[in-house]
Amino acid sequence: MNGDLEKLVDELESFDSSIRHLPIAEQQRLRKNRRDSMDKKANQAKKIAMIGLVFMIPAVVWFACTWYNNTVYENSLAIILTMTLSPSAMLLADFLFKKYN
Repeated sequence: MNGDLEKLVDELESFDSSIRHLPIAEQQRLRKNRRDSMDKKANQAKKIAMIGLVFMIPAVVWFACTWYNNTVYENSLAIILTMTLSPSAMLLADFLFKKYN
């Protein structure tokens, strides 16, 4: 976490130093655009994580229901569903967010 924070601070400092030669109004506009794009990416990451959680719940419920029957075929299907449904939904959401935003 600390390394990520230092990396972010270094990135923002390099951005600030790269726009110092511009007029103050232009600097403020560029900083606002940068902040807006970072906020947009953070919100998109939160939405993708929530989509993954929403798709994980039915997979886990299916897993719990079929585990009770205790058959190898149904257990293997439940495990495959649990392991693939949520990541697949997250990948699809990421693709769609990038395409339409």
